[in-house]
Amino acid sequence: MIQLNEEGQNISEFEKPEVSGWAKASLIMGILGLTAVPVVGAILAIIFARIAKRQILQTDLEGDGLATAGQALGVIGLVVVGLAVTVFLMQDRLREFSRDFFDWDTMKYSIPLLGQGFLVTLKLALVSEACILVLGLIVALLRISRIKIFRFLAAVYIDVIRGIPLILQIFVIYFGLTYLGLNFTRFTAGVVALTVCYAAYEAEIFRAGIESVHKGQMEASRSLGMTYMQSMRHIVLPQAVRRVITSVTRLTIGILIWPTCAARSRPGLAPSSSSTRTIRPARCTPTSCCAKWCR
Repeated sequence: MIQLNEEGQNISEFEKPEVSGWAKASLIMGILGLTAVPVVGAILAIIFARIAKRQILQTDLEGDGLATAGQALGVIGLVVVGLAVTVFLMQDRLREFSRDFFDWDTMKYSIPLLGQGFLVTLKLALVSEACILVLGLIVALLRISRIKIFRFLAAVYIDVIRGIPLILQIFVIYFGLTYLGLNFTRFTAGVVALTVCYAAYEAEIFRAGIESVHKGQMEASRSLGMTYMQSMRHIVLPQAVRRVITSVTRLTIGILIWPTCAARSRPGLAPSSSSTRTIRPARCTPTSCCAKWCR
C-alpha cells in the first residue's frame, strides 16, 4: 500500500515507521562499507541484516528488502577489499603477467600471424568437412550393405582408423607416402589426414542415424516400387540426417581444433631438432610463442 506524508508525497521504504531499525542500519552500514568504513562497515551490514531478518520473522515489522540490500552491499564491500588486498600483495606477479600476456609490441607482431593462422585453419576445416561428409556417408552405406565383403572392409577401416591417433596419421600421410611417390603439399596432407581420420567417426554417426529409422520405412518404399538407392535417398537419409545433425556439428567443432596441427606438418620439424629453437623468441612468452608457431 502506498503511504503519503503530511505534504501528500510518497513515503519511501526507508521512512516507514513499521520498517525494522536493524534493516535501516544494515543498509546504512552497507553504504559505509563501500565508502568510508570498508571492512568494519561491510561486516556490520551483514550482521545487522541477519538480525533484521530474524526480527522480521518473529514480529510484524517490515524491511526485508532493505536488509537484503544491506547484506548484498556488505558482501560486495568485502569482495572489493579482498581484491584490493590481493592486487597489493601480488603487484610483482601481476606486473609480470601483464608483461607476458598484454605486451603491446608482442601483440602487434602476433595478431597478423594469428589472423593468417585462423584463415588457414578455417579453410582447412571447411574443405576437410566437405570431404568427410561424403566419405563418411559412403563408408556408412558400405557398413550396412548386404554384401559381406563391403561390410567387412568398412568395419576394418573404421576400427583401424579410430584406433590410430590423428597426429600419427598426419605424419604417415605426409612423410610415409613420399616413399611411394605421393608428395603432398602441407595443405593437401592436412585435408587427406583429417578426411581419413574423421570419416571413420562420421561413418559410425551416419550408420547409427540410418539404423534408427524404422525398417518399415524402407519396406514401405520398396513395396511402392522404389529401388534401394531411391528409398535410401528420398526416405531414409532425410530422416537420418535430421537425427544426427547434433553429433555431426559436435564433430565439426572438434575438427576446427586440429587443422593447425595438420598445417604444421613439414619436413625437419622435430622436438629435438634445431628447428625447434628457431620458433623460440629471445624472451619467450605465451603470446609470442603462439605467434611464432603459427608462422
